[in-house]
Amino acid sequence: YRESLNATKQREAWLNMKMLTSARLDPNVLAEKSKPCLVIGAGDVGLSTAMELRNEGFDCMVIDAAQSGSAECSSAAAGGMQRSNYIVDKDMWIQTVKCLLPRSFQDKDSFPFFRIQWWKAVSDIHFLRFATGLFYSSVVRPLSDESKLKLLNFTNWSLDLIEDLMQNEFSGTLAKKADLKFSGALKVITDPETLTKLETVKADTTLSKSIGSSEPWEVVSRERLIELEPWIESSEFQFCGAKFDVEAASANSEQYGIELERLCKQQLQIQFAFDTQVLDFEVQKEIGNYRIRKVVTTRGEIEIPDGTPVVICAGAWTPLLLRKLNLYMPMYPLKGYNLILDLSNSPHKAQDAVPQRIVADTSVFMTRFHDELRITSIGEFAGFDTHPDESVTRDLAARAKQFLPKLAEEIDNCKVVSNLRPFVSDSLLIIGKCKPYTNLFVNTGPGSNGWKLCVGSSRLLRAIVSGNSENLVPNNVDINLFDPESRVSYSPVFCKVAKRFTIDG
Repeated sequence: YRESLNATKQREAWLNMKMLTSARLDPNVLAEKSKPCLVIGAGDVGLSTAMELRNEGFDCMVIDAAQSGSAECSSAAAGGMQRSNYIVDKDMWIQTVKCLLPRSFQDKDSFPFFRIQWWKAVSDIHFLRFATGLFYSSVVRPLSDESKLKLLNFTNWSLDLIEDLMQNEFSGTLAKKADLKFSGALKVITDPETLTKLETVKADTTLSKSIGSSEPWEVVSRERLIELEPWIESSEFQFCGAKFDVEAASANSEQYGIELERLCKQQLQIQFAFDTQVLDFEVQKEIGNYRIRKVVTTRGEIEIPDGTPVVICAGAWTPLLLRKLNLYMPMYPLKGYNLILDLSNSPHKAQDAVPQRIVADTSVFMTRFHDELRITSIGEFAGFDTHPDESVTRDLAARAKQFLPKLAEEIDNCKVVSNLRPFVSDSLLIIGKCKPYTNLFVNTGPGSNGWKLCVGSSRLLRAIVSGNSENLVPNNVDINLFDPESRVSYSPVFCKVAKRFTIDG
């Protein structure tokens, strides 16, 4: 608690200084717009949301605490775009518990991909409530097969949308900047028994179809794996084969966001205010409801005219913003780690040393974009602390060198980025209106399925705000699957207590 109090005092001092030095916003900036909308958050989801709402005729303003768009979670994603969904279930719980055991109890070659900073987690009642919901949603009452199929339908539609946007809109500049490619994804395997089981599943058409994935796939031998990725031969791991998603896509989520921000400014005339942190909301009580009438920021107050949607797309920071409105959201930040290697001047950037497509095992995910290699892993519950932990970084770097020994020097000198993924307890996005507020909407989560859903989730949000779902959403996509109504709750007492004990980094 003392650590939390000190961090809070330092943050208040920083905010006071920031309010004195930042240029003030015009409080009537939205009132001057014909069909105003305020979007809070300029990551890939916030940018995509602003674009979709602009296409619906809204005159959008986007604010963000960072100095540019896609500066946090969107800047550190691995970039995978597979047509599959990652859902926490009983098997994942077992793997997670194994990661928390002392190293002497773990398999020799295993890599503990999950970490937890116990003091920051268990002293936070928000985390305790979230963890209870996570256990219930994954073990006691997991997603039904029907819901999994609906989720897969949504994922496929979302990928159709983002691939079309990147390749066919704005003269294809998004695809070029983000290095969109369809070279497939390899899940490498060291255990021959696992590979044999996978071959059996592939041979049985009743088993090979999955409600969790629609990617066409095949099993490849070690020889074929080396043909696809020659660096495999020099790896310290003896891979016996792989599961190959032959058409899987990938793209650089950071470059996607940087380019989309430029396009939003120059071609869509969307207004941005960076270096603008939300401090509070002022609300007006109406009959049985509330309305946000003012947003207080480090650069002054923003008046919210009647009928103006306020859309929060702040990723893992969304629960803290909603807490200011006495709302509890079942989301908690899961810190991820990313090693970013600059290969532009590397003597080892040839095919025999560097992955050419998505390559992953059970814990490490590698992707190459132009002259950049991203090595991503680790899920860590550490409150809202965004700083990389040195011991975790060392472990990931050591693991990366086992995969890619020829790149040991590049790994030692790489850029390390950690990000907070918006991890939702039931593995589903949260999209829609948040009651009892008449003009508050959210578009965030799920943390586990990544940035690839950003255009699909933004299209759903657009449909909800405009009431035009009939023309914007296909019949096989369930718009109610991500509804906040039964998940985001009005909890004034809980929020007051949580404000005092959350360590916000």
